Formats: sequence, structure tokens, C-alpha cells
Amino acid sequence: MDQGLTTSERKIILLYEIFRKYTVKNAFELTEKEFKQFMRTEFPNFLEDILDRPLNRLLNEPKDRSFEEALDMIGRMGMVYYKKMNNIAF
Repeated sequence: MDQGLTTSERKIILLYEIFRKYTVKNAFELTEKEFKQFMRTEFPNFLEDILDRPLNRLLNEPKDRSFEEALDMIGRMGMVYYKKMNNIAF
């Protein structure tokens, strides 16, 4: 399937496959519990960086998450990490 895909495109597919690994009943959404396990296991260092930030409240909202929502959260955490690594004020 990934013939001709770029390295970045293959990594997005890999991220989706990791997301799917955490789904139990519904292949398209993670329950609140599955989402928290996914984030704690796959992104422990990013989570540590956002503990005292408003983004942490979004992560702890009691709701199921689609891949799109999970990807959005990963992107937001990535921006926190980027800013931290480049000494950019929050």
C-alpha cells in the first residue's frame, strides 16, 4: 500500500496504525479511557511538558476521540515541545 509514499506519509500511516492498536470496540474512535492510555503510553514526555498548560484541560475532557482529534492533540503537544526547545515564550 505504501509504494511511492514519502517518509512523512508513511509516518502518518504508522501513527494511525498505533492509534488503531488502542481501539477496542470502535476502530474509528478511542473511548476516554483508551485515549488516555494511548497518550500516556505513546507520548509520556510530551504530556509531562503540558501538565500545567491549558492544553492539559483539553486532553482531560471526558469524551471519546476520533483519529482526527487525537492527531490535533498530538500536533498541539508538538507545538509546545517546539516552543520549549526553541525557547519561545508560551
